[in-house]
Amino acid sequence: MTSKSSQQIEQKVLIIGILGQAVMVALGVWVSVVSNSHALLVDATYAGVMMCSIVIGLWITRNVSRPRDRSYPYGYSGQEAVYVMFRCLILLGVLSSGIYGAINTIWSFIDGDIPDQLVLGPVLFYSLTCAVICAFLWCVYRFAWVKNGRQSMILCNEMSNAVADGSYTVTVGVALQISPLILLTPFSGVAPIFDSILVIITCFVMGYEPLKTFLKTLWQITGGTSKLSSSLSLKSPIAAACLNYNLPLIDLLVTELGRSTCIVAYCCPGEAILASQVDQARSEIQAIARKVLNNDSIYSEVVISSEPIFS
Repeated sequence: MTSKSSQQIEQKVLIIGILGQAVMVALGVWVSVVSNSHALLVDATYAGVMMCSIVIGLWITRNVSRPRDRSYPYGYSGQEAVYVMFRCLILLGVLSSGIYGAINTIWSFIDGDIPDQLVLGPVLFYSLTCAVICAFLWCVYRFAWVKNGRQSMILCNEMSNAVADGSYTVTVGVALQISPLILLTPFSGVAPIFDSILVIITCFVMGYEPLKTFLKTLWQITGGTSKLSSSLSLKSPIAAACLNYNLPLIDLLVTELGRSTCIVAYCCPGEAILASQVDQARSEIQAIARKVLNNDSIYSEVVISSEPIFS
């Protein structure tokens, strides 16, 4: 599949994602107002942030497929990684804001203020509708991600967020539906702030995925080494290819940035070599890596060194 075809598939899928998120935002705002639920308002805000960020992601996808040039010698995929990192930060900010608002409600309740009573009528409809939309979006993102070679960080992130958003909506919906039963338990005294307690618990749980993705992306952006550096399925054929050009491999460095991968082979020749040997080795390493990793956004370099760089 050509890069242009992959880009078109990715953009069409993201447009579907924007429309799906828009429906969930509209439903979430309406139901949160009708039901007086802060938990559903947090859900609607989360969906709104995702919708706005996908719009930016749609613009980013047009850049990451551009060929590398002098301005960006390793390609434009760094923009994808930066986008995902800041998106995770914003989502963590939304969840933190939800926790802060819930704590304020609980504190006001302790001071004697009684929150508005929950109206659960439309909650079940909202939860089921959003669960179906999130499941549909996950399937669409998954299809495009696999179709494009499992390389798009944006689509992978959207898949994770669709699961997180759907799980949150279903959890909150079920919890709110059974919340009247708390009046029959010894914990009936906290029934007025059950919604706020639910927000705190679910926001902490939901924060795990964006935090994990943020740390992973931060590692990439700051130049962290990829786990592929120790992959024998990659290292062995590259070492064999280097030997064919009298360039024994002494170290292999692999870094990832978005959907791009940079491979640097450190070689120690035992005799004089020609510049053409280095060029041929570089081309073969790149071809091997693209075949092994099933990724066309791979760039390689050969560095001559007398001793291991990272020993």
